[in-house]
Amino acid sequence: MTLQQQKDILDHTFALLTDFCGKPPKGSVAPWWETSAEATELLLAKGVEYDHSDMSHDCQASYLRDQDHWTKIDFSQDAHSWMRPLVRGKETGLVEIPASWYLDDLPPMMFIKKSANSHGWVDTRVVEQLWKDQFTYFYREEEEFVFPITMHPDVSGRPHVLLMLERFIEWVNTHEGVQWVTMKEMADDFRAKKKPPPGTRMPEGMEA
Repeated sequence: MTLQQQKDILDHTFALLTDFCGKPPKGSVAPWWETSAEATELLLAKGVEYDHSDMSHDCQASYLRDQDHWTKIDFSQDAHSWMRPLVRGKETGLVEIPASWYLDDLPPMMFIKKSANSHGWVDTRVVEQLWKDQFTYFYREEEEFVFPITMHPDVSGRPHVLLMLERFIEWVNTHEGVQWVTMKEMADDFRAKKKPPPGTRMPEGMEA
């Protein structure tokens, strides 16, 4: 999409959500987690405070970097021309709540007719155990962590998945110190514990 198309879509959806909820949205999730080079700046200009489209960590929030770039591989050129490290951009004031395909209900449990690698019939107990194993590792290895599960109503709203979610929630609640919070609360907690670097580009209307 062009920059103008991205702005038009963001303005339109932002207005719809503001009218529906009675207040402007503070978070964003890119469809299929496919973002763009301009997306971070557009979100900051809208006052969006957190994003859930990046996979820079498994279980920790962070300040999203903008304008990372790297040399694309071109096999027609000498290898030394493209064997170069990632050039990291600058941190922004946009908090990243990490995304993970392994904590997403859709890939294993939704059949998409036109998608060649679509699943849809994965046993919910396989997915449940995968989520439990990840949670168990983070709970053992990290002092604090976030565990954001991505759920879609047309996947997790199905009876067999609802039963899995009930089992998983009950199991998680057997662990001491667990809190169920929104992504906004995750972002606020991260900001309270870690300030962005001086001069960081902050969401519109927010001070560093």
